Amino acid sequence: MMAYFRAYCRQKLEMSSAEDYRVASTQPTDYVFPSGDMELTVLRAAVETNVNDANARYPKIPVLDASMGWALLYAQNDPEQALAAFTRGIRNDSRNPAVYLGADQSLSILRRESRERIQLLELYPDPSTMPSELVFELAMNLAEAGEFDHATSLFRNRFFPREEGGTDVRQVWVEVLLQRARSTQRAGNCDPALALADTLGSPQPDMPFTTDGLAGFVASARTSYWLGTIQAACQKTEAAQRQFEATTRRLGAGEIVWAWLAAKELPGFDSSRWTAQLERALKESDFMAESSTFSGWWVYNSAMLKRRAWSRDRSRTRTSQ
Repeated sequence: MMAYFRAYCRQKLEMSSAEDYRVASTQPTDYVFPSGDMELTVLRAAVETNVNDANARYPKIPVLDASMGWALLYAQNDPEQALAAFTRGIRNDSRNPAVYLGADQSLSILRRESRERIQLLELYPDPSTMPSELVFELAMNLAEAGEFDHATSLFRNRFFPREEGGTDVRQVWVEVLLQRARSTQRAGNCDPALALADTLGSPQPDMPFTTDGLAGFVASARTSYWLGTIQAACQKTEAAQRQFEATTRRLGAGEIVWAWLAAKELPGFDSSRWTAQLERALKESDFMAESSTFSGWWVYNSAMLKRRAWSRDRSRTRTSQ
Protein backbone atom coordinates (compact mmCIF):
# COMPACT_ATOMS: atom_id res chain seq x y z
CA MET A 1 0.00 0.00 0.00
CA MET A 2 2.91 2.35 0.62
CA ALA A 3 4.05 1.72 -2.95
CA TYR A 4 0.59 2.51 -4.29
CA PHE A 5 0.38 5.70 -2.21
CA ARG A 6 3.81 6.79 -3.50
CA ALA A 7 2.68 6.21 -7.07
CA TYR A 8 -0.59 8.07 -6.49
CA CYS A 9 1.19 11.07 -4.95
CA ARG A 10 3.62 11.26 -7.87
CA GLN A 11 0.74 11.01 -10.30
CA LYS A 12 -1.06 13.92 -8.60
CA LEU A 13 2.18 15.94 -8.70
CA GLU A 14 2.32 15.25 -12.45
CA MET A 15 5.49 13.28 -11.99
CA SER A 16 6.27 9.93 -13.58
CA SER A 17 4.38 7.23 -11.65
CA ALA A 18 4.42 4.23 -14.01
CA GLU A 19 7.38 2.50 -12.37
CA ASP A 20 5.90 3.00 -8.88
CA TYR A 21 2.60 1.48 -9.98
CA ARG A 22 4.48 -1.43 -11.57
CA VAL A 23 6.44 -2.09 -8.37
CA ALA A 24 3.28 -1.90 -6.28
CA SER A 25 1.56 -4.46 -8.53
CA THR A 26 4.34 -6.99 -7.82
CA GLN A 27 4.47 -6.69 -4.03
CA PRO A 28 3.11 -9.49 -1.76
CA THR A 29 -0.35 -8.79 -0.34
CA ASP A 30 -0.17 -11.04 2.74
CA TYR A 31 -1.78 -9.42 5.78
CA VAL A 32 -2.75 -6.31 3.79
CA PHE A 33 -6.39 -5.30 4.26
CA PRO A 34 -7.19 -1.90 2.64
CA SER A 35 -10.48 -0.63 4.03
CA GLY A 36 -10.47 3.20 4.17
CA ASP A 37 -11.82 5.71 1.63
CA MET A 38 -8.35 7.00 0.81
CA GLU A 39 -7.05 3.51 0.16
CA LEU A 40 -10.00 2.85 -2.17
CA THR A 41 -9.24 6.09 -4.05
CA VAL A 42 -5.61 5.09 -4.48
CA LEU A 43 -6.46 1.57 -5.68
CA ARG A 44 -9.01 2.94 -8.15
CA ALA A 45 -6.34 5.22 -9.56
CA ALA A 46 -4.04 2.20 -9.92
CA VAL A 47 -6.70 0.26 -11.83
CA GLU A 48 -7.33 3.26 -14.10
CA THR A 49 -3.60 3.34 -14.82
CA ASN A 50 -3.37 -0.43 -15.43
CA VAL A 51 -6.60 -2.42 -15.84
CA ASN A 52 -4.61 -5.67 -15.53
CA ASP A 53 -3.25 -4.89 -12.05
CA ALA A 54 -4.61 -7.84 -10.04
CA ASN A 55 -3.21 -6.49 -6.77
CA ALA A 56 -5.17 -3.26 -7.12
CA ARG A 57 -8.33 -5.18 -7.97
CA TYR A 58 -7.81 -7.32 -4.87
CA PRO A 59 -9.28 -10.55 -6.37
CA LYS A 60 -6.92 -13.16 -4.96
CA ILE A 61 -5.46 -12.03 -1.69
CA PRO A 62 -3.73 -14.63 0.54
CA VAL A 63 -4.98 -14.81 4.13
CA LEU A 64 -8.09 -12.70 3.42
CA ASP A 65 -10.38 -15.67 2.74
CA ALA A 66 -9.16 -17.44 5.88
CA SER A 67 -9.85 -14.36 8.01
CA MET A 68 -13.29 -13.90 6.44
CA GLY A 69 -14.07 -17.58 6.93
CA TRP A 70 -13.20 -17.61 10.62
CA ALA A 71 -15.21 -14.43 11.18
CA LEU A 72 -18.23 -15.94 9.44
CA LEU A 73 -17.86 -19.20 11.34
CA TYR A 74 -17.38 -17.85 14.86
CA ALA A 75 -18.64 -14.27 14.86
CA GLN A 76 -21.60 -14.78 12.52
CA ASN A 77 -22.26 -18.47 13.24
CA ASP A 78 -22.72 -19.05 9.51
CA PRO A 79 -20.93 -22.28 8.54
CA GLU A 80 -22.35 -22.27 4.99
CA GLN A 81 -20.88 -18.87 4.12
CA ALA A 82 -17.72 -19.70 6.07
CA LEU A 83 -17.29 -22.84 3.96
CA ALA A 84 -17.63 -20.74 0.80
CA ALA A 85 -14.92 -18.38 2.05
CA PHE A 86 -12.58 -21.21 3.03
CA THR A 87 -13.14 -22.92 -0.34
CA ARG A 88 -12.17 -19.69 -2.10
CA GLY A 89 -9.14 -19.59 0.16
CA ILE A 90 -8.09 -23.05 -0.95
CA ARG A 91 -8.05 -21.74 -4.53
CA ASN A 92 -6.38 -18.41 -3.72
CA ASP A 93 -4.04 -19.42 -0.90
CA SER A 94 -3.49 -23.14 -1.43
CA ARG A 95 -0.67 -23.58 1.10
CA ASN A 96 -2.37 -21.85 4.01
CA PRO A 97 -3.39 -24.53 6.57
CA ALA A 98 -6.02 -22.22 8.06
CA VAL A 99 -8.31 -22.47 5.05
CA TYR A 100 -8.23 -26.28 5.12
CA LEU A 101 -8.81 -26.47 8.86
CA GLY A 102 -11.65 -23.96 8.56
CA ALA A 103 -13.27 -25.88 5.72
CA ASP A 104 -12.97 -29.11 7.72
CA GLN A 105 -14.61 -27.52 10.78
CA SER A 106 -17.37 -25.95 8.69
CA LEU A 107 -18.16 -29.28 7.05
CA SER A 108 -18.20 -30.99 10.44
CA ILE A 109 -20.63 -28.42 11.86
CA LEU A 110 -22.81 -28.88 8.76
CA ARG A 111 -22.69 -32.66 9.38
CA ARG A 112 -21.32 -33.41 5.92
CA GLU A 113 -19.90 -36.82 5.12
CA SER A 114 -16.25 -37.54 5.90
CA ARG A 115 -15.61 -38.17 2.19
CA GLU A 116 -16.33 -34.49 1.44
CA ARG A 117 -13.89 -33.38 4.14
CA ILE A 118 -11.25 -35.76 2.77
CA GLN A 119 -11.62 -34.37 -0.75
CA LEU A 120 -11.03 -30.82 0.46
CA LEU A 121 -8.03 -31.72 2.61
CA GLU A 122 -6.47 -33.68 -0.25
CA LEU A 123 -6.44 -30.50 -2.36
CA TYR A 124 -3.29 -29.45 -0.49
CA PRO A 125 -0.77 -29.07 -3.34
CA ASP A 126 2.14 -31.08 -1.90
CA PRO A 127 1.15 -34.07 0.29
CA SER A 128 4.77 -34.73 1.28
CA THR A 129 5.05 -31.31 2.95
CA MET A 130 1.53 -31.11 4.31
CA PRO A 131 1.61 -29.49 7.79
CA SER A 132 1.17 -31.90 10.69
CA GLU A 133 -2.17 -30.42 11.74
CA LEU A 134 -3.60 -31.18 8.29
CA VAL A 135 -2.12 -34.69 8.32
CA PHE A 136 -3.90 -35.32 11.63
CA GLU A 137 -7.25 -34.04 10.33
CA LEU A 138 -6.94 -36.06 7.14
CA ALA A 139 -5.96 -39.22 9.02
CA MET A 140 -8.94 -38.91 11.38
CA ASN A 141 -11.36 -38.29 8.51
CA LEU A 142 -9.97 -41.29 6.63
CA ALA A 143 -10.41 -43.41 9.76
CA GLU A 144 -14.01 -42.21 10.07
CA ALA A 145 -14.56 -43.24 6.45
CA GLY A 146 -13.07 -46.67 7.15
CA GLU A 147 -10.02 -46.06 4.92
CA PHE A 148 -7.55 -47.26 7.52
CA ASP A 149 -4.71 -48.29 5.21
CA HIS A 150 -4.66 -44.82 3.68
CA ALA A 151 -4.88 -43.23 7.12
CA THR A 152 -1.93 -45.17 8.55
CA SER A 153 0.18 -44.55 5.44
CA LEU A 154 0.15 -40.81 6.20
CA PHE A 155 2.35 -41.41 9.25
CA ARG A 156 5.16 -43.25 7.46
CA ASN A 157 8.47 -41.58 6.63
CA ARG A 158 7.30 -38.21 7.88
CA PHE A 159 8.74 -35.93 10.54
CA PHE A 160 6.29 -34.57 13.11
CA PRO A 161 7.74 -31.65 15.07
CA ARG A 162 6.74 -31.20 18.70
CA GLU A 163 4.89 -27.95 19.31
CA GLU A 164 4.09 -26.49 22.70
CA GLY A 165 0.35 -26.70 23.13
CA GLY A 166 0.03 -28.66 19.87
CA THR A 167 -1.38 -32.11 19.19
CA ASP A 168 0.98 -35.01 19.80
CA VAL A 169 1.27 -37.32 16.78
CA ARG A 170 1.20 -40.31 19.15
CA GLN A 171 -2.29 -39.45 20.32
CA VAL A 172 -3.60 -39.32 16.75
CA TRP A 173 -1.80 -42.54 15.82
CA VAL A 174 -3.29 -44.43 18.78
CA GLU A 175 -6.74 -43.06 17.96
CA VAL A 176 -6.54 -44.21 14.34
CA LEU A 177 -5.52 -47.72 15.44
CA LEU A 178 -8.22 -47.75 18.10
CA GLN A 179 -10.88 -46.84 15.54
CA ARG A 180 -9.57 -49.58 13.28
CA ALA A 181 -9.83 -52.13 16.08
CA ARG A 182 -13.37 -50.99 16.93
CA SER A 183 -14.42 -51.14 13.28
CA THR A 184 -12.92 -54.60 12.87
CA GLN A 185 -14.72 -55.84 15.98
CA ARG A 186 -18.06 -54.37 14.86
CA ALA A 187 -17.65 -56.25 11.59
CA GLY A 188 -17.53 -59.48 13.60
CA ASN A 189 -13.80 -60.11 13.16
CA CYS A 190 -12.75 -60.57 16.76
CA ASP A 191 -9.34 -62.19 16.32
CA PRO A 192 -7.84 -59.38 14.19
CA ALA A 193 -9.59 -56.78 16.36
CA LEU A 194 -8.02 -58.21 19.52
CA ALA A 195 -4.63 -58.44 17.79
CA LEU A 196 -4.87 -54.76 16.90
CA ALA A 197 -5.85 -53.92 20.48
CA ASP A 198 -2.87 -55.84 21.84
CA THR A 199 -0.36 -54.03 19.60
CA LEU A 200 -1.70 -50.51 20.06
CA GLY A 201 1.50 -49.34 21.72
CA SER A 202 3.98 -51.32 19.62
CA PRO A 203 6.75 -49.67 17.55
CA GLN A 204 6.14 -49.52 13.81
CA PRO A 205 8.65 -49.47 10.93
CA ASP A 206 9.21 -46.09 9.26
CA MET A 207 7.55 -44.32 12.18
CA PRO A 208 10.21 -43.16 14.66
CA PHE A 209 7.64 -41.50 16.92
CA THR A 210 6.24 -44.94 17.85
CA THR A 211 9.44 -46.02 19.60
CA ASP A 212 8.59 -44.10 22.78
CA GLY A 213 5.77 -42.19 24.41
CA LEU A 214 2.84 -44.32 23.24
CA ALA A 215 2.11 -45.91 26.61
CA GLY A 216 0.51 -42.82 28.13
CA PHE A 217 -1.99 -42.50 25.29
CA VAL A 218 -2.79 -46.23 25.27
CA ALA A 219 -3.44 -46.04 29.02
CA SER A 220 -5.74 -43.00 28.78
CA ALA A 221 -9.22 -43.46 30.18
CA ARG A 222 -10.88 -43.08 26.78
CA THR A 223 -8.65 -45.63 25.07
CA SER A 224 -8.86 -48.00 28.01
CA TYR A 225 -12.67 -47.86 28.00
CA TRP A 226 -12.95 -48.62 24.29
CA LEU A 227 -10.42 -51.46 24.55
CA GLY A 228 -12.61 -52.89 27.30
CA THR A 229 -15.69 -52.74 25.05
CA ILE A 230 -13.81 -54.57 22.29
CA GLN A 231 -12.73 -57.30 24.69
CA ALA A 232 -16.22 -57.60 26.16
CA ALA A 233 -17.81 -57.89 22.70
CA CYS A 234 -15.28 -60.58 21.81
CA GLN A 235 -16.12 -62.61 24.95
CA LYS A 236 -12.85 -61.79 26.71
CA THR A 237 -14.78 -61.13 29.92
CA GLU A 238 -11.92 -61.18 32.44
CA ALA A 239 -9.68 -58.98 30.32
CA ALA A 240 -12.55 -56.55 29.75
CA GLN A 241 -13.29 -56.38 33.46
CA ARG A 242 -9.66 -55.58 34.26
CA GLN A 243 -9.70 -52.85 31.64
CA PHE A 244 -12.93 -51.35 33.00
CA GLU A 245 -11.71 -51.53 36.60
CA ALA A 246 -8.51 -49.67 35.65
CA THR A 247 -10.58 -47.02 33.86
CA THR A 248 -12.82 -46.40 36.88
CA ARG A 249 -9.80 -45.14 38.80
CA ARG A 250 -9.27 -42.24 36.38
CA LEU A 251 -11.31 -39.62 38.24
CA GLY A 252 -9.80 -36.37 36.97
CA ALA A 253 -12.24 -33.91 35.39
CA GLY A 254 -10.79 -34.63 31.97
CA GLU A 255 -11.32 -38.40 32.19
CA ILE A 256 -14.12 -39.08 34.67
CA VAL A 257 -16.78 -39.48 31.99
CA TRP A 258 -14.94 -42.56 30.74
CA ALA A 259 -14.54 -43.82 34.31
CA TRP A 260 -18.31 -43.46 34.73
CA LEU A 261 -19.01 -45.34 31.49
CA ALA A 262 -16.59 -48.10 32.53
CA ALA A 263 -18.24 -48.39 35.95
CA LYS A 264 -21.58 -48.98 34.21
CA GLU A 265 -20.06 -52.07 32.59
CA LEU A 266 -19.16 -53.62 35.95
CA PRO A 267 -21.43 -55.47 38.39
CA GLY A 268 -23.01 -53.43 41.17
CA PHE A 269 -23.04 -50.08 39.41
CA ASP A 270 -24.51 -47.38 41.70
CA SER A 271 -25.41 -44.23 39.80
CA SER A 272 -25.94 -42.17 42.95
CA ARG A 273 -22.29 -42.61 43.96
CA TRP A 274 -21.17 -40.87 40.75
CA THR A 275 -23.56 -37.93 40.59
CA ALA A 276 -21.65 -35.55 42.88
CA GLN A 277 -18.32 -36.37 41.22
CA LEU A 278 -19.76 -35.79 37.76
CA GLU A 279 -21.25 -32.45 38.78
CA ARG A 280 -17.92 -31.30 40.23
CA ALA A 281 -16.13 -32.38 37.08
CA LEU A 282 -18.64 -30.48 34.95
CA LYS A 283 -18.11 -27.27 36.92
CA GLU A 284 -14.34 -27.66 36.66
CA SER A 285 -14.53 -28.33 32.92
CA ASP A 286 -16.74 -25.28 32.34
CA PHE A 287 -14.33 -23.13 34.36
CA MET A 288 -11.26 -24.45 32.54
CA ALA A 289 -12.95 -23.94 29.17
CA GLU A 290 -13.07 -20.21 29.97
CA SER A 291 -9.63 -19.85 31.56
CA SER A 292 -7.29 -22.51 30.19
CA THR A 293 -5.02 -22.15 27.17
CA PHE A 294 -6.30 -25.62 26.19
CA SER A 295 -9.90 -24.43 26.05
CA GLY A 296 -10.85 -26.78 23.20
CA TRP A 297 -9.96 -29.81 25.30
CA TRP A 298 -12.09 -28.60 28.19
CA VAL A 299 -15.04 -27.66 25.97
CA TYR A 300 -14.93 -31.23 24.69
CA ASN A 301 -14.86 -32.63 28.22
CA SER A 302 -17.74 -30.41 29.28
CA ALA A 303 -19.80 -31.49 26.29
CA MET A 304 -19.04 -35.15 26.97
CA LEU A 305 -20.18 -34.80 30.57
CA LYS A 306 -23.38 -33.03 29.58
CA ARG A 307 -24.16 -35.45 26.79
CA ARG A 308 -23.12 -38.78 28.23
CA ALA A 309 -23.17 -38.58 31.96
CA TRP A 310 -24.43 -35.71 34.07
CA SER A 311 -27.49 -34.78 32.01
CA ARG A 312 -28.60 -38.37 31.58
CA ASP A 313 -28.32 -39.19 35.24
CA ARG A 314 -30.13 -36.00 36.17
CA SER A 315 -32.91 -36.67 33.64
CA ARG A 316 -33.42 -40.16 35.05
CA THR A 317 -33.62 -38.74 38.57
CA ARG A 318 -36.22 -36.17 37.53
CA THR A 319 -38.22 -38.83 35.70
CA SER A 320 -38.24 -41.13 38.71
CA GLN A 321 -39.39 -38.29 40.92
